[in-house]
Amino acid sequence: MVIALDAALATTRREDLKHGTNAAYVAGLVSARSVGKPARKDGQERRLTRSEQSTLRETEAPGWRPGDLARYCDPTHVGCGYQLPTMLSMALWIRLDHTIVGVSNWEISNRFYRDVVGAEIVPHGKPPRVAYRLGDTQLNVHGPGLDLSTNVARLPVQPGNSDLCFRWPGPIEDAIAHLAQHSVEVETGPVARLGAKGQGISVYFRDPDGSLLEFISYDSRR
Repeated sequence: MVIALDAALATTRREDLKHGTNAAYVAGLVSARSVGKPARKDGQERRLTRSEQSTLRETEAPGWRPGDLARYCDPTHVGCGYQLPTMLSMALWIRLDHTIVGVSNWEISNRFYRDVVGAEIVPHGKPPRVAYRLGDTQLNVHGPGLDLSTNVARLPVQPGNSDLCFRWPGPIEDAIAHLAQHSVEVETGPVARLGAKGQGISVYFRDPDGSLLEFISYDSRR
């Protein structure tokens, strides 16, 4: 079983842009500085109102194609039209590669993330250090005996203070049954949540150290 880790940032793919499934995120790239400034659509001068900005951000805008949004903005305005193509290009390719989770017991956490979250346990330097791999995304693990020197966040990740969401590959009822099978209590849910692929249904639970974990399902069968 492979469960994909949702990036904190919305991941926008070329096919998503083509079909409009992530157009709300793309629309959000329009800088607030462009509100009320001249913009062009279909060759005519016009102005974007705050209401239009809000609508662009909230709608899925079916049928949007790469470049459509750019035509809303006057390229003479730095922060909107000028930067938008670069921002779109970056959004097409930048992905979350790995993030960090802290654990207090390697053996217990390895078993949990393998059996409950579905991670592959991969070597990561000198034992007992490992990483939890989920598809093309990875959780690097900070645990007992690991000397990271100063190459850490200003407030280092500690056991129990992470908040992570994982994409469940089927209906949320299957996720609930899976957690029950491993005697993991559902703390919250199922509840509606907005994730990187749009609206989904989520359940929340804890890892052995108390970090808050979430399974989100985009399965339409619910």
